[in-house]
Amino acid sequence: MINTETMTMSEMFGHMMAARGITKYSSRVTVIKTLVDTSRQASKELADVAEDIIYDFTCGDINDYMEVLSDEPGEYVNPETGEVISVQMIP
Repeated sequence: MINTETMTMSEMFGHMMAARGITKYSSRVTVIKTLVDTSRQASKELADVAEDIIYDFTCGDINDYMEVLSDEPGEYVNPETGEVISVQMIP
């Protein structure tokens, strides 16, 4: 579960993308489409996070976010610890 009070933007990004099956092998276009979908379908709080990340992408910070994506759908890499985190995927 995403906790906007304790998680970094990179962690929230990793969690949102992992839940939708995005991996480090996904194209940037697919990642952006998934963020747009998230901004439309998620709760207001998470939609705002997705929109902030899209804005960061337009400012050139995409690589910082992409580093948290893992090899496997349903997982992301915690940017602080390097631990692989498994999340429940959204059908």
